[in-house]
Amino acid sequence: MTDLNTILKEQFSFDDNLIDELYKRLIHKTYKKGEHFLEIGTKPRNFGFMEYGCFMYNQMKDGIETAIDFTFENSWNTDLASINAFHDKT
Repeated sequence: MTDLNTILKEQFSFDDNLIDELYKRLIHKTYKKGEHFLEIGTKPRNFGFMEYGCFMYNQMKDGIETAIDFTFENSWNTDLASINAFHDKT
């Protein structure tokens, strides 16, 4: 498994000093099954990196919750569509 440090170096060409500064600002959080990274209707303010496990993205339409996407280990998580929607309103 590739770790975040390797991904930052390979995908973004970050040097060790920049990675050290980034790590000082990161918050490590573990989510339990059923716990939400982002609640429906809230403005996304963060993004995350999935070290282990997976996230399921849901959409609520006509009172029915439906899975619309998944992210897995070593991937970034956020809801760009919601960020853009909230940004357009502000």
